[in-house]
Amino acid sequence: MVKSVLDTATDTMEQSTTTSSSIVSKFVRREIRDLFKKDREAIFNAMEQQYLEGFQSILDKDAYGNVSDATLFALLHNKVGTCYHDGPQFLTAHPAMQVLFEQSLRKASALTLSTDLSSSFYWDFTIEGDTLGTEWHKSVIYRDSWFGPVKTLKEDNWHMASGRFKDAPMKRWKGDAAPWNLDRAMFSSYGILSDPCVPGTSEVLQRSTNFCGIENPQALPPMENVVHCMSTYMNLIDIEACLETTVHANLHSLHGGAWDCAFG
Repeated sequence: MVKSVLDTATDTMEQSTTTSSSIVSKFVRREIRDLFKKDREAIFNAMEQQYLEGFQSILDKDAYGNVSDATLFALLHNKVGTCYHDGPQFLTAHPAMQVLFEQSLRKASALTLSTDLSSSFYWDFTIEGDTLGTEWHKSVIYRDSWFGPVKTLKEDNWHMASGRFKDAPMKRWKGDAAPWNLDRAMFSSYGILSDPCVPGTSEVLQRSTNFCGIENPQALPPMENVVHCMSTYMNLIDIEACLETTVHANLHSLHGGAWDCAFG
């Protein structure tokens, strides 16, 4: 039940009017640890359809060819022209992509698994930053039944040796046409939708907490970083720059790692 109070003042008296109405929520978003187990499992099952089975619902197959939704997300995030980074639009562009992801997730669950999702999730990684420090990789987030381990081994070619996403393919643009002009910033030199500076040739997801033979001692960003950005700066441009560089940006490299370096 939601109540709203409308106060109106006159020269002689103050009048208050109270109205009430019921709101029905068909879809909720919770921190991933706060989800009911059955809801979380249903979400992960749908994500398997997105990332492992190539579920396609956003781009028309007749017009663009076989382009999975997960491939499109990689394209959107990397493409210079979509401007997902380096400016105030960062604060709205990423949530907009999350809405697109959730729409795809619900369709994948309904159409391939005959399950209607009532929940979605977000990950508050500052919890790991505040509670686990440099041992963030031990978080429940990296369980095999969740997103899988982030600490990997050279003898496994930095692939996950276990977990439901251990065989997740690296995405390539294989469509017959593209909804936007393609740009080089979207691709590695081997045609994979990743950072252009990444020279990896693996067709399967790789990740590591190791950088050139050195274990990274850095922790995930704590909540104090967010508080610092919001309390230190007074305009949106500076707040965004702080959030993107001290809260968001390191998530990519912390989960990616680096290997085959000239010196390590």
